[in-house]
Amino acid sequence: FHGWHDHVCFPPGGAPGVIGGIVEDTLVAAPNDLRQVEDWLALHDDIAALILEPTRATFGQIPTNGETLWRLRELTSRNGVLLIFDEVISGFRCAPGGAQQYYGVAPDLTTLAKILSGGYPGAALAGRADVLRVLDYRHGETLQSPLVAHQGTYNAAPVSAAAGIATLQEVGRTNAVTRAAATAAAIRDGINEAIRRRGLKWCAYGQFSDFHLYCGNETPEEIYAGKAPWKALKGSIPLELVNKIRAGFLLHGVDIAAWPGGFTSAAHTDDDVARTVAAFESTFDLLASEGAL
Repeated sequence: FHGWHDHVCFPPGGAPGVIGGIVEDTLVAAPNDLRQVEDWLALHDDIAALILEPTRATFGQIPTNGETLWRLRELTSRNGVLLIFDEVISGFRCAPGGAQQYYGVAPDLTTLAKILSGGYPGAALAGRADVLRVLDYRHGETLQSPLVAHQGTYNAAPVSAAAGIATLQEVGRTNAVTRAAATAAAIRDGINEAIRRRGLKWCAYGQFSDFHLYCGNETPEEIYAGKAPWKALKGSIPLELVNKIRAGFLLHGVDIAAWPGGFTSAAHTDDDVARTVAAFESTFDLLASEGAL
């Protein structure tokens, strides 16, 4: 497999829990490095697939765009390589049809996790029929073992299946996607206004039902214009400060993710927006008072 993910370093023999052979057989490109992908595809004739989050890692913490995805689609199709979208997070957050609908780029396979089943244990692999045929138990009128076994604890679990159907219906017939995105936009606007009042070199950015906190001189507009180094966008905030930020939010009744940032849902209200922005202000005032910023 050819991976498109953030820069990672593995110890000799692979990462904990990852066997060395998998690491050795995986190429990892820097974000949005189309030239590297093109060079590898020209150099190797045994690349099976390219897999990436279509919004980039951590749901857009390092942004990409439709032009990049179209170029990857073109390169993989020309070289007979499968294009796999990891829509474990972005499925139904960008659009009812996921990031692939929003950007208008169709992958060969799509991975979905519990976002498909509304938070219940459940997942799905979707894609081209000719690719998925290797998982099929039905061959004409007969049943036989598939070419590739696809085992899973919750395969065909009725509760997860029912939750999945209900989730898909809710996404398809309501404005849940746009409501969640509007809530996240309100949080980003509120945080950025608080940052401007305090004169901090931080910003909140995001594109869908998400927000990311960034420490740097670049504005959200400059981040989406590709002017912020990707290594600054992901992993540049010291872990001690990240933990303090999350602890500060928790002290004020708001739980965010640890990158730091967060997601919103259609269930969040205007009161949730106000509480989140207030938690940011109180947290960063505390951090400033102790010289952590």
